[in-house]
Amino acid sequence: MKFTIEKEIKNTVNFLDVTVQNATEIISFNTYRKPTLTNTISPSDSCHPPEHKYGATNYIANRMNTDQLNKFNKELECNIIKQIIYNSNYDLSVLNKLNRTKQKTRRLGKNTYKCVSFTYVREEKKFITKIV
Repeated sequence: MKFTIEKEIKNTVNFLDVTVQNATEIISFNTYRKPTLTNTISPSDSCHPPEHKYGATNYIANRMNTDQLNKFNKELECNIIKQIIYNSNYDLSVLNKLNRTKQKTRRLGKNTYKCVSFTYVREEKKFITKIV
């Protein structure tokens, strides 16, 4: 592994996928995206399994909800996610469904669900996961 030292530029430093902003008395966080990012995920009309498409949209929405963003940065992140969903030909209602699911999960608590992972094996996996 090769490590590099990142220097603070204009009171900000990027670490992994987070931008840390050092204001006078407050440290705030924002989501870091590389300049080469295309702002797209797997298109809704692609041949990827639905689980992969849902996983991509779920990841970006979950990251917005779990990162410690202030109100302004969270609103900015929400607009970027809307743009990503729009660019990938998804209906914007996907974001609303994700936010509602997140709120229900918070209300129900942590230990109400058990997760099981399956290796993708064509149609058999869909049949088994519907039963479970």
